[in-house]
Amino acid sequence: MSKEACIKIIPQMEVLWADFENLEPDRSTPTYSPGSDTPTYSPGSDISGFFPQFPVLVKGNGEPWTLGNLYLLRRLALKSDRYEVETYNSIAKSLLKYLRFLERENLDPLKFHPRIPLKRPTYRFRSLLLEQVSTGEISPSTASSTINAIINFYKGLASYGVLESGVLEKAHTEKEILLPIITSSGFSKLLTISSSDLAIKKPTSSQSPDGIRDGGSLFPLSKNQQELLFEQLRNSEHCIFIFFLFALMTGARIQTVGTLRIETLRSAQKTSDGDYIVRVGTGTKVDTKKGRIHRLIIPRTLYQTLLTYIDSPSAKRRRKKSYYGDFDNNYIFLTRTGTPYYTSKIEKQERRNPDYHSKVGLETGAKGASPKSGEAIRKYIGEVLLPNLRKKDPNFPNFSFHDLRATFGMNLLETLLRYIDEHNAKEKQKGSDNFIGTQWAIEQVQERMGHANINTTIGYLNYRRNSQWRAKIISEVEDQLMQYIPESALAILGDR
Repeated sequence: MSKEACIKIIPQMEVLWADFENLEPDRSTPTYSPGSDTPTYSPGSDISGFFPQFPVLVKGNGEPWTLGNLYLLRRLALKSDRYEVETYNSIAKSLLKYLRFLERENLDPLKFHPRIPLKRPTYRFRSLLLEQVSTGEISPSTASSTINAIINFYKGLASYGVLESGVLEKAHTEKEILLPIITSSGFSKLLTISSSDLAIKKPTSSQSPDGIRDGGSLFPLSKNQQELLFEQLRNSEHCIFIFFLFALMTGARIQTVGTLRIETLRSAQKTSDGDYIVRVGTGTKVDTKKGRIHRLIIPRTLYQTLLTYIDSPSAKRRRKKSYYGDFDNNYIFLTRTGTPYYTSKIEKQERRNPDYHSKVGLETGAKGASPKSGEAIRKYIGEVLLPNLRKKDPNFPNFSFHDLRATFGMNLLETLLRYIDEHNAKEKQKGSDNFIGTQWAIEQVQERMGHANINTTIGYLNYRRNSQWRAKIISEVEDQLMQYIPESALAILGDR
């Protein structure tokens, strides 16, 4: 009995060269050289470098799946400067699901019924995904991303010249969709976009009535919850404590905190208020969401705390074990073993460059380290923080590190709104109409948090208003209900 198809991970994949131009696809079967299911490589310069944790698709009989692996490698050759472990593993998982389906149904991925689309492997696979959505086995978004990966798989093989002419048209049908949009000048126009008849529609994400939509549904921590959190964090190691403190005092995302460099901090500009500004995003070594350029404001007390930590013996020991060594181009936050909590994009590029020499882990063997995406922080929250917090408060909510960003946003908004109230009250007493509106507070929060869309910032204001409204309504309802409860019942409850 054959085993199930699987994914094998190459921890330290190094490609010296690969020439895809000499592939000779057979026009009738999915084999690419006579008597073999393995593509032929010869010296070339399409791709080279170090690509950790690269996925390899293996068929149920133990042989590599040529089509799938060829697609992944060719994609890598064209986009090697943007290699992301998570992206390639996600694509590989979708391809693996398709491969298992093909083997289970005994289907050839390159043989298509000439007339009936529903008998073709791609359409049959789509039907399977829709069935799994209907039974609740997978979510609509998972089905959508999976089928999109298969569409890109066939489109990629066609563009690489691997598939014969006409195969792509049988795998799926392209269609154009007219999308009405409003231009920046306020006029309506129709935007033409390409789609596929295989595409599975994702449900539009709705705003949680209890959360803030900012890169996901976020839930700010209350003042009491923040106090409990930092009471617990004070018992943590100093690096962890400052990591969380930085997020709560700046609103930075986990990838920004995790990839912050010593040299970035030292080059900060001091403001007239005594705080510090650093530039993060594209063109810096500090990552942001989609590479957006952002000015991060660091309060002076936090700035001094970071400088003190950087020069501490503990931080220096961690840097000496790390990829960059004890230099200012290193991360501020490292684990005890010298690995970053979040691997930056620039490090991934530098590891693939054979000419790059700083320390490059020659003494520590760090070259084989897998990229990190905040797993250690998330594990710490789930396995250490939450259990200890619930010893103090059994009802302490589940929270993610990203919720600290929402907490910062709400803290900032509350502070600004209080300032507006105080300022306007003073102006009113003086008989002046030099009032400040809520719009000013929204704009300040948008700038500090780096929101590309002001509607995201307005969500914080709406959350605050809704929270106050709910609290007021609940209080009024409780008062109404209490008049119907006899005092004898309350006395019984009090005796328990």
